[in-house]
Amino acid sequence: MIYFIIVILIFLLLYTIIYSWLRNRKMYQTIDRMLDEVLNREVVTVSDIKEGEISALASKVIRLQEKMENELIQAEMEKEQVKGLISNMSHQLNTIGKCNDVPGTFGRGRLNCWSEKNVFI
Repeated sequence: MIYFIIVILIFLLLYTIIYSWLRNRKMYQTIDRMLDEVLNREVVTVSDIKEGEISALASKVIRLQEKMENELIQAEMEKEQVKGLISNMSHQLNTIGKCNDVPGTFGRGRLNCWSEKNVFI
């Protein structure tokens, strides 16, 4: 009788160890898949994720992905603004050069050079 109880306890112990190992392996694979989706800029899928630890982690990964996308959009907008500012500065510098291009006058060749629409903004 004692041997029977010992065999059952060993079986339960082995079952618990194997179940825990498989659960951890599945959790690792799910986390790895989510991180790959984030790195590849794909939408994180949570269709097979139930309530629990992985669900909480998945919601944080989705929030992180949304934040990264918003920051990328913000960086693109700032890049376009800088391009516009550089273009504007280039235009204004060319306008100054045109005012000073009259030979022998050193910028006095055109009396109304700054009164035209070529004033710095």
